Amino acid sequence: MKFKKLYDKEKSFLLLRFFIVLFLLFIIILYGYKSRNKSSFENMLERNDYNGIYSLINGPDFSMEVFKTYMKDNYGRSPQIIEKDKYERNIVYHIYTAKGLKDVSFKKTGRKYLWYFDDYVSDWKFKAPKNARVFIQNVEYPNRNGEVYVKKIPNSVYNVRICIGEIVDFNQRVAAGQDITITPNIKPEVIKKCSDIVNEYINFRQDSINNLDIKEINCIDKSSGIYKEVIDEVEWLKKADYKINKSIVESNIIDSSINDSDQIILKIRERWDIKITSEAGVSEKIDDILNVYYINTNDNYVISQIKTKWYPFY
Repeated sequence: MKFKKLYDKEKSFLLLRFFIVLFLLFIIILYGYKSRNKSSFENMLERNDYNGIYSLINGPDFSMEVFKTYMKDNYGRSPQIIEKDKYERNIVYHIYTAKGLKDVSFKKTGRKYLWYFDDYVSDWKFKAPKNARVFIQNVEYPNRNGEVYVKKIPNSVYNVRICIGEIVDFNQRVAAGQDITITPNIKPEVIKKCSDIVNEYINFRQDSINNLDIKEINCIDKSSGIYKEVIDEVEWLKKADYKINKSIVESNIIDSSINDSDQIILKIRERWDIKITSEAGVSEKIDDILNVYYINTNDNYVISQIKTKWYPFY
């Protein structure tokens, strides 16, 4: 009796294992059947396999990164194939995407069906600083005298980056074909560095005039005439029958820009307290001026030119 019970249990166990194996084989066969009835493109689209889909494009003339951006922007994360038309050597997929219904055409080339991609924006032009390096989705494009020309690129929105050495780094999302003029901002740390140089020059000028003594300074281009101007003013004051004391009261940057020579241009409003002491007594006034500083950025940052406007500044 005991042997019969053991036999029945073993028989049930074997039957259970048989049905489990049968079920698994059914799943594998069903999955294989479905996979065989799906093209490589359909499977890749379902998995968002952008690398795989990229390999199915007939002679792509854009980078993998550009294509990924295009797919994410246009197709979204869950595109659905609504219909598939197959005739002769062609397949057309009708796909519901993040941007609505799209038709994707494949043509048999040799043994393989290839996507003849045609969703382009052509002849895209936009303005950028003349000396800037221009990157669209991390791919550098030629900048010819301040104009960037893209012959054709997939229709999407891309990250455009503008670099001018360590001075400017501009990032912005731009739609392909958009007519824009890019005027990048100077990095805050660069403006701070230029501001420090201007303050060094202001202190140098102030101390030189008040003490009638020229100290060494390295933040100005001594061949530009700025240095000589201070020397001439000090020599002239040494011979004058009165004494001038100049003190900077206030200085504020009101604008910053970069020109085609990669010079930083700072427009600074300055207010100077001027005291004149002579035999007639002491007179005092406030000079309100706008100084425009041109700062070279080649090797060392130095002031190469200063243009002055007196208040009112128009």
